Order: sequence, then C-alpha cells, then structure tokens
Amino acid sequence: MRLSPSVMVSKMGAGSLVVDLTSGNCFELNATATTVLELSRDNQSLDGVVECILGAFPAADRTAILADAQRTIDFLKAHNILIAD
Repeated sequence: MRLSPSVMVSKMGAGSLVVDLTSGNCFELNATATTVLELSRDNQSLDGVVECILGAFPAADRTAILADAQRTIDFLKAHNILIAD
C-alpha cells in the first residue's frame, strides 16, 4: 500500500492530521492509528504492524491489536488514504 497522492499528513504530537485534498475530508488520527498508517504506507504487512505495536506495548492483547489494526487499515483504505501499489 501507499499513501494516496491527494493526501497530506501532518504530525500533531504523537498523532496526525490527514487531509484528502480531493474530497476535502479531514481526519485526526491518534498515536496508534498514525503508527498503523506509517507502517502500512511503508508496505509493512498486517502481522508486521501488530508486532511493532506489541513491541511498544508488550502487555497488550495480540488479538485486540490485530482487530484494531485491521479496522484502522480498512478505514484508511475506505477513505482512499491508503491505496494499492
């Protein structure tokens, strides 16, 4: 996956602001969603994203992180923030 060319991302603290210049849609992402976006944009697999988050939060539940990461990726794709290579 890669970032859509019509999307701009600005870091805001640990999170980010994502703006689609074509649609005008604007989204504020928390720190974890920003990590998912950055790793996915860099072609990290879903399992790779989960492992990275688990590295930062080793006591977290893997199943919950997997579900949250998948939901975040689905959201980013549905809003054309992340697109196929």
